[in-house]
Amino acid sequence: MKKWLLPLVAILVLASGCVYVTAPGGQGTQGTTQTRGQLPTAYIDSIAPTTALPGESVAFTGHGTDPDGNVVGFKWRSSLSGDLSNLASFKTSSLAPGTHTVYFSVQDNQGNWSNEVTSTLTVAAAAPPPPPPTTLPPIVNSFYTSPGTMPLGSTATLHWNVSNATSITIDPGIGPVSSVGSMPILPVTSTIYTITATNSLGSVMAATQIIVISSMPPDMPVINSFFASPAIVVKGNSTTLSWSVSNAATVQINQGIGTVAANGIKTVAPTTSTAYTLTATNPSGWVSQTITVSVFTYIPGFKLDPGIMKIDPDIFKLPPSGP
Repeated sequence: MKKWLLPLVAILVLASGCVYVTAPGGQGTQGTTQTRGQLPTAYIDSIAPTTALPGESVAFTGHGTDPDGNVVGFKWRSSLSGDLSNLASFKTSSLAPGTHTVYFSVQDNQGNWSNEVTSTLTVAAAAPPPPPPTTLPPIVNSFYTSPGTMPLGSTATLHWNVSNATSITIDPGIGPVSSVGSMPILPVTSTIYTITATNSLGSVMAATQIIVISSMPPDMPVINSFFASPAIVVKGNSTTLSWSVSNAATVQINQGIGTVAANGIKTVAPTTSTAYTLTATNPSGWVSQTITVSVFTYIPGFKLDPGIMKIDPDIFKLPPSGP
């Protein structure tokens, strides 16, 4: 029995990696797990840079040796960012800010893992955003004249509204002013005014122009009235044209009448229906109005009312209706 018991124990050890000890009475007990071969050794060659900025790429390089086999596996991990890579060399830019303890281990072809080796790496925290500026740049909200065009000798008004400025000046000839205001101006020629608003961040400018003219153009001419009385005449009779015009330098009526006064009457005797056009003109422009005098040939038996022709029943008798 003793001759074959020892070989049997050896076979059990090799097959399972465990030591079984047979106690008296045939009971067996399990011993500790045995490592297959010798452990490999891990080396961290470099971590660069060892102090990194947020988002900066960091390169990791390591290797391993095994006295009785080959290194076939790698494992990098971080105390702050967890598992990093299964490659011997790699780069990453996603490390958490703070001081990392970096762990590296290797595995041989027999499945044995080395003891972990360590190194340290510091990733700086992201810089906080800059605080908002306490001083805002100057702004010219509005700057204008009213009116924008004026006759010589009249007064206009300059208006302005400025924000965030420590000094405000208006040129020409006005100087320092407050941030919001208005003032009368009396330029003798067309003038461009500029406003400059300044603070510690710099200056801004705006401009407005006032146009001064020696005399304002007159209002447009106005034809107050223009008519013929009567507007319908029998051929050979006359009618009277009447008109009234304002703001006109010249007033003319066609059909050979020519230039007339601004207000007047004119008797005409057209032989056919005629259109009369009155035109009033001044430096600002012209306006016109047209009226028509209707002329009819007299027919005995017709009476002519203003605008209506009627049959005289004493002269023209209509036959009775019906069969």
